[in-house]
Amino acid sequence: MRPRNSRNSGLAFEEKNTRSDRSRNLILLSVLTQKLAYSLIQEAKKSSFLWMDSKTNQTLRVITKRVCEDTGCLLMDTQIKYVGKLASRNVVFDKDEITAMKSVDKPGLRLMGFKPKSALKHYHNLTHSLFVYPDDFAIKGSGVAFVALLERMLALDKIGIVRIIPRINTAPRFAALLPQRETFDSDGIQTGPSGFYLIFLPYADDIRSLEIEPRPKAGDEAIQKAKNIVKALRIKFDSQNFENPALQKHFATLQALALDREAAEETGDYVVADVEGMMKHEELLKDFNDLVFPDGPNVFVANRKKRPLPSDNGTDDLSDSRPSKKRTPTEVDPSLNWDELVSSGKVSSVRVDQLKAYLKSRSVKIPTKAKKADLVELVN
Repeated sequence: MRPRNSRNSGLAFEEKNTRSDRSRNLILLSVLTQKLAYSLIQEAKKSSFLWMDSKTNQTLRVITKRVCEDTGCLLMDTQIKYVGKLASRNVVFDKDEITAMKSVDKPGLRLMGFKPKSALKHYHNLTHSLFVYPDDFAIKGSGVAFVALLERMLALDKIGIVRIIPRINTAPRFAALLPQRETFDSDGIQTGPSGFYLIFLPYADDIRSLEIEPRPKAGDEAIQKAKNIVKALRIKFDSQNFENPALQKHFATLQALALDREAAEETGDYVVADVEGMMKHEELLKDFNDLVFPDGPNVFVANRKKRPLPSDNGTDDLSDSRPSKKRTPTEVDPSLNWDELVSSGKVSSVRVDQLKAYLKSRSVKIPTKAKKADLVELVN
């Protein structure tokens, strides 16, 4: 993998403003403080498209309306009910009752207690964490309470357990508050801010126990050869030195369209393996392969089956053994009384292949993308 050293050498990217993910209250023993949550690392995605009017070039807004199937009238929210089954009975709810059922408490964080830092495991992380920081503009004194809590948790090597409700009508979750001290480099520039990492914790239902079958253990010689390969192929890697090639191509295409260019600029894909560099250690790789797979597949030889050469009659050798993919045409079922089906309105109960066979027998042209409803209408 070859990193791109300069971010200004023909790269296309979208400038994103730093903003808080959400602002929520933290309740500490009935003491209210205001904290902001930031996403320090977030996946960069392609910008979403907008629907535009082809005539006016104005942005369109999608509006969903519900219509009564019987009367064709528009329905208000108060006219729509929700049904849930309970003990083979239909229980009817309205929208306000559904909202009340989903709402457990107001959005925010509530401190439940403290645990040793060692109690937090790597496999407890469900999704990307958030960084929590106080907001003195919303509630005065939040910074003082924040610093006091941070310093004592760092001194005691503890983490906080909080219950978090991210937004309205969302299920509560437990999360860990992992404190972080402010750090600086040798030039006095801040490399890490002081605050808390908010790490979402799993429930008991989220943790799965895997049954892994026992595998044969490798010998000492194989382990040593594998260590030699790892040492030889060790690289200096930092993901921040690489750009997403899919995003680069996306933004380059948008740039070409905006500037009315004939073609987009070429964007390099640096997220590829350095095969040339790896082949410098070909002997190590072959020694490991010969030791671990003495009779098995060779990783350096492409395991591809060649297509057989044409025979004397000009056909492939496998042509006789391959089954034919052509479907035999369906014949009209003689047991079906089509006049009776039409008069009783039961044509829709007939299979699609029988409908097509009947229409073909009557020399009726069938549209290419005809659905079953269209076939039934043609029969009637």
